[in-house]
Amino acid sequence: MSIRPLSRTDEARAKKIWKICFGDSDAFIEEYFNGIVRYENTLGYYEGRELIADLFMLKFQAKIAGADFETKFLAGCATMPEARKRGLMRELVRNAMLDMRRHGLAVTYLHPFLHDFYRRFGYETVAYVKKGRIIPRPGLENGRTLICSRMDQIPVHGMEAAYCSYIEHYDNAFHRTGGRFSQWLRLLLADGGYAAVSETEEIASYALYYMEDGTADVFELVCLEEKDSGPLLNSIPARTVNYIIPSVNDGDSEEFTMMRILNPVSLLEKVPVCKERFILEIEDDFLGEHYNLKIEKTVGGENKVEETDGKADLSLSIGGLARAAAGAFPAGDKCGEYFPRQTACFFETY
Repeated sequence: MSIRPLSRTDEARAKKIWKICFGDSDAFIEEYFNGIVRYENTLGYYEGRELIADLFMLKFQAKIAGADFETKFLAGCATMPEARKRGLMRELVRNAMLDMRRHGLAVTYLHPFLHDFYRRFGYETVAYVKKGRIIPRPGLENGRTLICSRMDQIPVHGMEAAYCSYIEHYDNAFHRTGGRFSQWLRLLLADGGYAAVSETEEIASYALYYMEDGTADVFELVCLEEKDSGPLLNSIPARTVNYIIPSVNDGDSEEFTMMRILNPVSLLEKVPVCKERFILEIEDDFLGEHYNLKIEKTVGGENKVEETDGKADLSLSIGGLARAAAGAFPAGDKCGEYFPRQTACFFETY
């Protein structure tokens, strides 16, 4: 058995694994492998010459507490049914983490099929959502809304500008750079999805959604003003519209995106803290590492972080550090003495 990056010769087998494990359409899978996959950013688990499990690492630029980080998003983590429950994904994820850290990344993200599964690897939820539902009343929309199902219909630049403006209101989000926004739309349309876009002098709102049996499921709703969401959702030609909106961890929201810390020192140098100085103990059971760090605010804005043998003021697991650094803990949590609560907006799921 061996672990190594996939090559172009593995593509047919990798597509088969994706199809079996996720059930996406052939058109979506083709678009994903043609437009998203970079084989140098993959890992596969091989039994002899046969690929039996794999994962993909997608390059992203993340904003954490307003600071920019280069990162990778784990996607397509899949194991053939007959090879499951052997710890293969655990080994793939471990190797991916070590590889990303060797390349200087401080954090990584994923959107899981089951949050508790990835908590075992040190991931923790840093973004939450709330679900809503409306019965559209078309007479309530203002202005004209474009319903787009092809790339040549979509005002990509205006939508991208709206997205960039929208995430400015959040502490944690992904920047979509280097054509990522267009790739995101191509995946949607390849899979039979739609974009509803408000037609104004400056595009200020849009909704990305799928239709099934008369129900629209909106997975990305971007409105610079909350009042604009109603008219936009009412313009969608469906019997029912389901949608999600970003939320804080308030006990009534649902878990969404997870983050994993790869380099605590690099992260803590850049995220805001509430105290002038404190000692933070961090236990990383999955990678078998322990940190005891003294953190001090500096005049320049970044923190000074160094190892110490002093007694810790706060002890966290590596997953707890992700939640603390991203400010995703509930109100009243002890982490609030050391880290500010923050807001997050992540739409990406692959």
